[in-house]
Amino acid sequence: IESRQVVDVVADRFGQPGEPAATVVARTDQKTLDSWAARHAHDAGVASVFPAQAAGAGLSTVDFEVTGDPDGAQARALVGTLRADRPAGVQSWVTGEAAEFGDTLGQLERDLPLAITVTVLAMLVLLFLMTGSVVIPVKALVMNLISTGATFGIMVAVFQNGLLAGPLHLLRVSGLSPFNLAVRSEERRVGKECRSR
Repeated sequence: IESRQVVDVVADRFGQPGEPAATVVARTDQKTLDSWAARHAHDAGVASVFPAQAAGAGLSTVDFEVTGDPDGAQARALVGTLRADRPAGVQSWVTGEAAEFGDTLGQLERDLPLAITVTVLAMLVLLFLMTGSVVIPVKALVMNLISTGATFGIMVAVFQNGLLAGPLHLLRVSGLSPFNLAVRSEERRVGKECRSR
């Protein structure tokens, strides 16, 4: 991916990192935020803590760069640590790549079971009402599960594990984003609906 390659080259050649894994925004001055951030400079996975910057009237921000993947488990654990130990006595927020990704995963883990249950029940009931058969809705559900599993399996094999990445001129990524999986599922559903018309 060209944009990812540019970020890597700029970081390697010029020492300019991409978006920080975690950014703390607080209603305090830069000196107070710097002294708070110094407590976390040696936490697991922290590569560097940048000096606090003014971000407006009474607001300061401090960025945390992590070793390894900025969306990885270690970066998300750092976000949890920062949220558990916020600057004392002031309003603060923790954001950044790892925080956004972790919040998205949390929402998916919380809401996905209900969404799947409603979708499966609606499909079974509507197909039963349409066909009058119990076998056809169950068969359709099994076929959808197999098709979706095969799609995700191929995506993981090619993009995450690098199977045929060389001949296909693809980059290997450390993991698939839940956004990709949700978008691919929706594309498949819309494509099936279009073909059935």
